[in-house]
Amino acid sequence: MLGGGRYAKADMETKPQVVIDPGHGGRDEGSKEGSEVEKEWNLKTALALDKAFEAAGYQVLMTRDSDEELDPEKRMNIINTSNAKLVLVIHTDREWTGTQSGPFLVVEPPNQTAAAEADAIQPLGAITPVQYHASLKLVRDIAQKLGANIALSDLSDSRGTAGEVVSPYGKVACLPHQSLRYLSKPAVVITPLFLTSTTDLKKFAAVAAMDEFAAKVVQGVGEYLGVALKPSAPGASK
Repeated sequence: MLGGGRYAKADMETKPQVVIDPGHGGRDEGSKEGSEVEKEWNLKTALALDKAFEAAGYQVLMTRDSDEELDPEKRMNIINTSNAKLVLVIHTDREWTGTQSGPFLVVEPPNQTAAAEADAIQPLGAITPVQYHASLKLVRDIAQKLGANIALSDLSDSRGTAGEVVSPYGKVACLPHQSLRYLSKPAVVITPLFLTSTTDLKKFAAVAAMDEFAAKVVQGVGEYLGVALKPSAPGASK
């Protein structure tokens, strides 16, 4: 949960940590479609992920776990100074044609060359090829567990498409995203649903569907990290 404060020191040293970052919050509502508000869906998804990751034996750091507005710099510092192995940013969205449904996943394109990567200290906002490919593996491991097409969308930035299969049906995109640009860890934006998709909204109105989605994301992260954690024993301290 928020700040990882519920974990004993031994747990923090042995449990892999993930950051879950629900976008927007407070006065910043994000996208809206009728009565559907992005910040509410982001938090609902994040809380389901928090529950699923903790049940699987992970340590979870939430950037927010209530309807609060978070300063972008504070958010960045929480993430970059953590011991997390990876970052999952949650953003539901609108889609102007009304024909697209989730999930859709985004990684930040590389903006540094391999030569620059050899530098000991990277400038803030530098996305090296190594970090990009780590994020790309993460996003594809998650997408595969979700049953989504792992080809890069043809909307993708050309900086990340070299040697990649690009498809109009791809559910993974390499695109500049303000929520990813200044993160120093492998990170992905997950859009579980579109507010403009009646199919998505009907599906995720059921708690079981959200729980199933969260469980599959956990499986994808486990694939990426090469771990298969088990739920903690009843009564185990956290």
